[in-house]
Amino acid sequence: RSPTIQKIVSQRSESDPISENRSILVNDFLILKGNQLKSPGVLVKIGDLEIIPDETDVRENQLRFQLLETYVLKAGIHGVQVIQPLRVGILPEEREFKGASSNLQAFVLSPEILNSGVTTGVISDGNHISADIEIEVRPHVHPGQRVVLLLNQIDPDSGTDPVSYSFPLSASIFEGADDPIGILYFEANRIRPGSYLLRIQVDGAVSPLFTGTAREFDSPQMDIL
Repeated sequence: RSPTIQKIVSQRSESDPISENRSILVNDFLILKGNQLKSPGVLVKIGDLEIIPDETDVRENQLRFQLLETYVLKAGIHGVQVIQPLRVGILPEEREFKGASSNLQAFVLSPEILNSGVTTGVISDGNHISADIEIEVRPHVHPGQRVVLLLNQIDPDSGTDPVSYSFPLSASIFEGADDPIGILYFEANRIRPGSYLLRIQVDGAVSPLFTGTAREFDSPQMDIL
């Protein structure tokens, strides 16, 4: 027997639809599709993390588990593998070996903006403004990760094209800190006043935008006035 992962899909909750195109977030359910995935004591390995799925979520062609916040996974690319231990002997002398391993399949864990706030400064030239922007993000950002705030203007004044900005997170925020940080601060200069969609990019993984009743992206959103 050799387990095989063919593709990875996900769902936000057990009652939500399964999709292979949505952003994968903390606390989502990750679903591995493949062959010969079911085995006694099967476990999932993400880096050095080992996860034991519920027996009811393991089938021959599908294995499901939840990406719990307590796993402290970083935003970015991760490799996932199915491990099927081999048990030899009879209890209590039974011993467990690594056994069969699946291929390594990659997925991207996206960051998620939980809350945001802004403090604006003076208008420098009559058209632009400075702003200190605070973002609460999950998962927390670890020292050494590259973080960028992305702003996309919506509903600009008539006859004016929307503008976009990007502002990197200063490395100084981690000075003297060894632990991950969940509240991020950005200094945004020379911004056109208006309403903006917010995204956070962490090591290349970008937080999702969400649509409203008009099926247009409308959140997370911030007014910088």
